[in-house]
Amino acid sequence: MNGLLKKQYKKIRRFIRQYVNGAKGFLSIFLALTVSPLLLCTFMFIEYARFQSINELMQEIMGSSLFSTLGSYDSYLEERFDLLAVAQDVDINSLYNNYATQNTNSLGKAVSLTGTQAQGQHDFGKGDILKQQLYEASEKPVLTQALWDGLNIDSLIEKLGEVKQVKQLSAMADVADKATQFGDDATKMIKAGLDSYDKSTTYTANFDKYDVAAENFRAALAAVDAAKSSGGSALAAAEQNAEAAAKQYAEASQELNDSLGELSEKIGELLESSGKLAEDLFQVQDSISKYKQAGASEGAESVGADAYGWFNMMYGMVEDFRKTNVSESYQSQVNAEQAKFRTQTESLRTFVAAGQGASAMLSDPYKPVQVSSFKRNIAEQLLDLKNRLNHSATDDNEGIQEIKDFADLAKDILDLKVLYDGNLNSQLDTSVLVHTDSFDTSGLLTASSLAGIIDDSVEFLDGIKNANVFKAITKLVSFLVNLTTFLVGVIAWIAEHFVNLVRFLAQPKEYYHAFLLYGYAAYNLPNRTTYMEGSTLTDYEFKKIFNLAGGNYSAETTGSLKDVVNIQDSSGSDPMLKGAELEYMLTGANSEYAAQAGAFFDGYMFRLASDSVAVVRSDILQALSVTGPGRIAATIIFLIIEPLLDMIVLVNGGKEPLFKEVAYLSSRGLIYLGKDLWNCTNISDRMKEQVNGQFKREVDGINAEIDKKEEERAKNSTGKDLVKHGSQGSTAEEKMKEENGYFLMDYTGHGAILQILCTPLEDYSKRIQNIIQMEAKEYYKGKSSFSIDKAYTSIHSNTEYHLKPFMGLSPSLTGGFPMKKERDLAY
Repeated sequence: MNGLLKKQYKKIRRFIRQYVNGAKGFLSIFLALTVSPLLLCTFMFIEYARFQSINELMQEIMGSSLFSTLGSYDSYLEERFDLLAVAQDVDINSLYNNYATQNTNSLGKAVSLTGTQAQGQHDFGKGDILKQQLYEASEKPVLTQALWDGLNIDSLIEKLGEVKQVKQLSAMADVADKATQFGDDATKMIKAGLDSYDKSTTYTANFDKYDVAAENFRAALAAVDAAKSSGGSALAAAEQNAEAAAKQYAEASQELNDSLGELSEKIGELLESSGKLAEDLFQVQDSISKYKQAGASEGAESVGADAYGWFNMMYGMVEDFRKTNVSESYQSQVNAEQAKFRTQTESLRTFVAAGQGASAMLSDPYKPVQVSSFKRNIAEQLLDLKNRLNHSATDDNEGIQEIKDFADLAKDILDLKVLYDGNLNSQLDTSVLVHTDSFDTSGLLTASSLAGIIDDSVEFLDGIKNANVFKAITKLVSFLVNLTTFLVGVIAWIAEHFVNLVRFLAQPKEYYHAFLLYGYAAYNLPNRTTYMEGSTLTDYEFKKIFNLAGGNYSAETTGSLKDVVNIQDSSGSDPMLKGAELEYMLTGANSEYAAQAGAFFDGYMFRLASDSVAVVRSDILQALSVTGPGRIAATIIFLIIEPLLDMIVLVNGGKEPLFKEVAYLSSRGLIYLGKDLWNCTNISDRMKEQVNGQFKREVDGINAEIDKKEEERAKNSTGKDLVKHGSQGSTAEEKMKEENGYFLMDYTGHGAILQILCTPLEDYSKRIQNIIQMEAKEYYKGKSSFSIDKAYTSIHSNTEYHLKPFMGLSPSLTGGFPMKKERDLAY
């Protein structure tokens, strides 16, 4: 065994001596072939890790460079609109290249830039981009402001849904339309009654004339009988006199016949129109009953009930007259009597006295016709009917005078110069706008009937007071026609303008998003009440905008609600709006006058719808029930004037509950109205005193039953708190006033609600873009150019660079590895 091992050992030793010891450096080659690849892999892993690290650093460098570039934002847009966009007086590409170069140098020689490119993107000219930043800019401040104002959005949506239904106004329009129809028949009845009286006086006078002529004819025949014994010329003279008396008798018979026919015709018209009125009254009574059962409208019920009560009373008077003075068969009687008169007239016209005597008067056709169709004294009965009709409305002349005085005051209120602020008079140069817009003023024509309604109401009340029933009922019909036209226009306006409400009611979550957008415009854009003293939610003073636009302030307001139909949306040469930007957002008008007028009218129409429930529940209207149909005029005038008073207070910086429980035109509301109007600069002291003195009889009677503590509390309140825009405030008086309704809001708050209801989102985006373009372009005029299409909110960058290797293993890699990266960054 040992020998075998020794033998193998000798072979191995001989091999080593022969081959290994004889080839020097073989081990080095062996190690090189085995260790070098491992070493190369190690170096590759090191370079890979290094390149990865540098690439990550380059991503950070690009982000840092982009961030630094975005730091050159437009300071005006940020300060004014709380929006971020890259300043347009810098070259984005050069600025980015500068930051990228400096930041890359911090990496030493490990990397070298070979090229950079950066350009802005997602500009404010794209509506979706702008809206996204508006959401972000308004999320906290607008919601905070809403909470400060005490807005419960769920309750607000519910209340707005009630306004959309306009039950009060639609029901009242329906009743007014029906009342107009039966008012026409009532007018015909009254006219026929008055005409019947006029014909009856002629009938009575002709009856007297007929009796005298008949007696003269009888006497002439008796003279013929007496002259027969004498004969000769005496008889001839007597016969000649008898024939002359016959002709007079024939004329009187003809006139009585004609007046009988004319009276019969008018009595027929009277009875026919009263019959139609009876049918109308039955229909309207059924309508009133339905409204009452459904609880749809106290206003419709009161207007319909007052009209129904008056017309029914007049119908009853005519019925009483008919039952007493007109038989069922009067027409056949008249026909028979007229036939006798015609026969008599013809006979008398051909009468020959020879051979005749007094006995001729004892038989037809010469004896007087007995008239039984109409009494001889029917004129007295018709005069009594006329007097009763003239005094049918009411005997409360004091109440009618109170309503008439308020109607006269209402006409003066319609003439108040509150439609627009004359300081805001820009007419835009449409070439500076990004989007062309216009304001359709045709909707303002709805206001054209307001003055006519008030005028007709005054004439109607004047007719009642002066016991002129025909004038009263004629003006009432005209009044109701204008009212129906107006209410139909209001309902159509609501249906057309509340374009967003249906969607919000169906999808309430959308309302919250819309509230942010529209709230941004309301609280961050000036309006006619804030352009001098207000500011944005980030404290940018609106007065700067007025001054930037070249405004020159004076305390002037011009234009009344009656003038609204004459407003035209005229463009001009002004580069920007002076302060009616909220109004522009509502209307899109190129003229600030038109924008203010349109916003005022929109506010008036909204308040008309929202006030209607409180107005018809006014305790003053309830107390005026003693005035009969006069309360119809009071109800409608209240409906017209209440929202106008609201708007007057709002444009003067005051506040109103968005949804009233207590109207100004009520015993309690008048207390607040007097105080609110006292702070309005465009109302004379005389008018303020007139307002305070309205309906004193009713107010005194009601206030005798009102809690004295509440009255004293209201009287001791401190007047309006002129707060800086951005805080609705919570003064003691406002807390008390909040008890009169829901959501106490100023003009700005109403503007926010109107935008939510009336401004489509696509129009909103275009109009806010126009405002940004106008203001920024004017601000940078003479400094640099501005275009909203270049107001970039993000930057896209391309960066090319070479990664230099740690060890130059190959001549081909001396320039490094080429790399290209892209990155976006936005505000």
